[in-house]
Amino acid sequence: MDWLLAEHSDAFESYAKRDAEVALVAYTAMRKFYQDYHGIDVLHHKTTPGLAMAVLRSRYLTEPVVPFDLHPEPYHHKNKKTGEWKVSYRNRAFLREEWRKPRRFAMLAYWGGRNEANGRGLLKAPVELYDVVSLYPSSAVLQPLPNARTKWTEFSSLEETAGLEGFANVNFEFPPDCMYPCLPVPGEMSDKLYFPLKGTSWCTLAEVREAVRLGATITSIAGIGFLPGPYEINHPVRQYALDFMEKKRNSQGAERETNKLLLNSLIGKFVETQKDTELGQVLALLKHGTITQEQASQVYKEKTSPTRKRPKDVGGGWWIEAASLILGKARALMSQFISKGATMAVTDSVLLPKGTDISCPALDELRSIGSDLKLEHEADTSWILRTRAYVLSENGKVVKVARHGFGMPEEEFVSWVEQCIKEGKPIPITARKTHLVSLKEVIQRAKQLGEQESKSRTRSSIGTKSGRRPEP
Repeated sequence: MDWLLAEHSDAFESYAKRDAEVALVAYTAMRKFYQDYHGIDVLHHKTTPGLAMAVLRSRYLTEPVVPFDLHPEPYHHKNKKTGEWKVSYRNRAFLREEWRKPRRFAMLAYWGGRNEANGRGLLKAPVELYDVVSLYPSSAVLQPLPNARTKWTEFSSLEETAGLEGFANVNFEFPPDCMYPCLPVPGEMSDKLYFPLKGTSWCTLAEVREAVRLGATITSIAGIGFLPGPYEINHPVRQYALDFMEKKRNSQGAERETNKLLLNSLIGKFVETQKDTELGQVLALLKHGTITQEQASQVYKEKTSPTRKRPKDVGGGWWIEAASLILGKARALMSQFISKGATMAVTDSVLLPKGTDISCPALDELRSIGSDLKLEHEADTSWILRTRAYVLSENGKVVKVARHGFGMPEEEFVSWVEQCIKEGKPIPITARKTHLVSLKEVIQRAKQLGEQESKSRTRSSIGTKSGRRPEP
């Protein structure tokens, strides 16, 4: 664009004006869409997840999802007329005592999706790549969730968990020939998630039931759960997900993409932690002219010092009990497909030998609510470095490429893979990534907002991290 401006200023001016017009028309259309269909004004929300939460609160929530008590809290404010400081009181909500153990257990049982490469390297055998249609919304529909009226029950034996949903700490051991154990255990020396044959796990009861199905012996169990009733089964998130799954199926183009984003983005809001509060304070000081751009870096450093930094807080949509149960249900569903002989599993997709019978209770559950396990690609050759870094080919033609962590064009990545296959060994490669300077870096390091930086590293494989749970 710099070249176009320098060499053809008239063409650049014409493009720039029309580009602004297109942005205005698109934004106006988007605003009207949300107002007409959801009664929400996008001017009050910065992100799609924020819009999704607003729709849930305004259209689906009719009562609190957790019980709370109001307690007075003092705060200081200045009298606008006299300039004097005064002390006033406002009510602040506190989670009731009987819910604190369920909340702590939910945080301990919160983990990310299953990401496993059970085979690595070159595989010349027919395979099929399947995706679950809307895995997390489907799991939300199928999984009962608690509400403010839910009664929790503690248990200390497997028999006592019959009919319950909830969270547990279990000691387990799978049979030695079990190829696909399903209970999550964090690594002792890393934050990665493992699924070993035996150990101790914090997990949901949906996963415990799946472990028993796979033949696991539960040597001890302790936790807390609830017996689902009509309100726990037909919870607000279930109706939200069903409605937007229907909207997604019956729309197309930009409207379909919008409905898809609203469908998939809600669950993440339940575990959203509060953004960098110190950054917001520094930006406010800059806005009001209290400090200069040159002073911002030092002020931010002082505010984030261990003695002044505020404790981490959570977002307004925090509902860890729901998030933990939904992700546990998703892992339990995926386990049934993975245990059929998966070479690889990536959150909501699974790579299986061609011709595998995919019928199972999980598939019946998904189809009962309009979801499915959808065949996406067939291949006769697989090259797998790790999850999210693989190439699938059929009759010499590439049908699927994943190159997470590799900052290079797809064609260049495929050429590198083909060279590795040809020479029969891993070839070191320089992965480059274009990084845009963030607002936080502007304050921290006095960089220019939006400036591009090129980062690179040379290695034959690049690792990834598993999802982590919130600190209890």
